[in-house]
Parts: sequence; structure tokens; C-alpha cells
Amino acid sequence: MLQKQKVRHSYGVSEKQFSGYVKNAIANKDKTRTPAEALFQSVENRLDNVVYRAGLAHVRALARQMVVHGHITVNGKRLLSAAYQVAIGDVIGVRAGSKKSPLFVHAHDKLKNNKTVSWITMDLDKLEATVTGRAKDIEPSFDLSSVIEFYSR
Repeated sequence: MLQKQKVRHSYGVSEKQFSGYVKNAIANKDKTRTPAEALFQSVENRLDNVVYRAGLAHVRALARQMVVHGHITVNGKRLLSAAYQVAIGDVIGVRAGSKKSPLFVHAHDKLKNNKTVSWITMDLDKLEATVTGRAKDIEPSFDLSSVIEFYSR
């Protein structure tokens, strides 16, 4: 239960949403991924988490707020759902009208020294991130197999 709470709070997901992610991971028909890997990819591919991983926000809560307030676009369309599942090839960017916002005025300078994860490429000039792959490295502090076991009872 503690591992579940740790993961849930780290990603800022409600209990209802998280239990849905776990149920989908357990029902996963893809034999190349374990349920723990499927759960990890579900929470990592949330739009707010991708904004955080790209370096546009320094914490996930700020990334969620950026999405919900309409500052972020996916493939040129503004989305307001932080739970949107990003796919490979999606381009996540800052809305043109939001680039003048205090949130993004100095973003180019901050992102110069920022190192993104291997599955996201960042275009600093356009403030756009492209998802080029899937998240693979599960954070060592998470024991997702025990989370799956907890929900399997």
C-alpha cells in the first residue's frame, strides 16, 4: 500500500485514475510488457508528465497546471486534459499566445542546460518536445510489481 501511495502521489494521480491505470495494465494483452511496465508507461505517457520530463516545468504540479490552463498544445491543438496519453511522434509545444507568459519568457535559457530523458527530443527555439519512444527505465524508488500485487487481491 505504501508503494501505491508513493507512486500515486509522485505522479499526482487520484485513486480512481490510478486504479484504472492498474486495471488496464493487468488486462494488458501485449505479451512483450509485464503489467508493471505497462503501468509505468501509462503514468509516464500522461501529458502533464511529458511536459515535466521535457523540462518545461520544474515539478509535475506546475506541468499539470500549464496543461489545464491551456498553455500546452499537442500536434498544434490545445488540450486541457493532463491525463491525455501521449503517443510516439506527438509534438508537445507551448501555445503561441502563452510564449509571452512569465512561465515561458526565460524558458529557452533554462532549457539550455536541462537534460531531457532519452525518449523525448527538445527543440529549444520552438519550445517543442517530440516523443520519440517509450519510457523504459522504471524509477528505482518505485516497486511497481508490489503495486500490481496489491490491486490483484
